[in-house]
Amino acid sequence: MKFKIDENLPHEFSGVLRDAGHDAMTVLEEKMAGISDQDLIALCQDEDRILMSLDMDFTDIRLYPPVNCPGVLVFRLQSHDKRRLLVSLDRILSVLTLEPISHRLWIVGEDGIRIRE
Repeated sequence: MKFKIDENLPHEFSGVLRDAGHDAMTVLEEKMAGISDQDLIALCQDEDRILMSLDMDFTDIRLYPPVNCPGVLVFRLQSHDKRRLLVSLDRILSVLTLEPISHRLWIVGEDGIRIRE
């Protein structure tokens, strides 16, 4: 799978995803810090990349309908410390192979994953 990692997530996400066999690029690697949400979604559509972010704006399916995007994965955790985020990413890696994310919104919480279409 191909992922675009928002600037609000640890840069280590790209390495973890690459080690798991995925194609992962970060907004910061591409020198696109500060890109608007609309432009980021459009870029993901153009590149056919699943967006990973902490930005809760992407959970508004009226603004960002999952059907219009390759997929969106938003981490909604009580704490955004790097260790907790990396543990959450590791926890969902196996789910990525079992459950389709294409044209879906995944909200990753402390207790699991909510999926919206």
